[in-house]
Amino acid sequence: MILSQIRDYIKARELVSLEDLINHFDLEESALLQMLDVWQQKGTIHQKMQTGNCNSSCTQCPSAKTIYYAWGAQQSAETVLIDACSIRRN
Repeated sequence: MILSQIRDYIKARELVSLEDLINHFDLEESALLQMLDVWQQKGTIHQKMQTGNCNSSCTQCPSAKTIYYAWGAQQSAETVLIDACSIRRN
C-alpha cells in the first residue's frame, strides 16, 4: 500500500525532493530508498540531482547535492542536472 502512495505522490507533483518524501511519509531514508528503487526498476520514476545553486547571491537555492524523484522514464542514462532555483525571475 505504501508503495502505491509513494508512486501517486510523485505522479501528482511530477518532481519531489527526497527530503520532502521522507517528511511526508515519515520514513527512514534507507527504507524509503528501497521503496523508490522498486519504482525506478520498473521505469515509473527516475532520479534527478541538483549539484549546486544558480550562482545568484540570494542564498535561497539548496546547496550541495539535492536529490529529486520525477515521474516517468528517464530520457538518458546520465543523471540529469536541474535548475531548482526557488526565485521566480521575470
